[in-house]
Amino acid sequence: MRKGQTLISLIVVVAMSIIIISTVLGLVISNSINTSVIQQSGLVRSAAESGMENALLQLLRNPDYEGETIPAGISGYQTVITVTGDDTNKTLESTATSLNYRRKIKVDITYNENIMQIISWRDIQ
Repeated sequence: MRKGQTLISLIVVVAMSIIIISTVLGLVISNSINTSVIQQSGLVRSAAESGMENALLQLLRNPDYEGETIPAGISGYQTVITVTGDDTNKTLESTATSLNYRRKIKVDITYNENIMQIISWRDIQ
């Protein structure tokens, strides 16, 4: 080998190593961020579902229930529940929010002679 070829070979190997390491670190960071977003979205959805289940229980106990706001406690998710409709057909919405995440669940029910029937349960984004 000529004088200097070793140095050039070393520089090429180091440059390739830096490129490979940078690419791998970029992928790891990107996957970490995506996992965090998916997890946070799932937790907010769970809070919205919990609010909806609470609303359904409240309606069974009190047919005149109109909804409520469940403040962000330890979980950090505020949930707003609204109930609209007449005595027999009602639409319930449960919206949970936390920081930049928001999930809404909408449920249509019929309520006849103290019997509640869920007609539809939808996630609305």
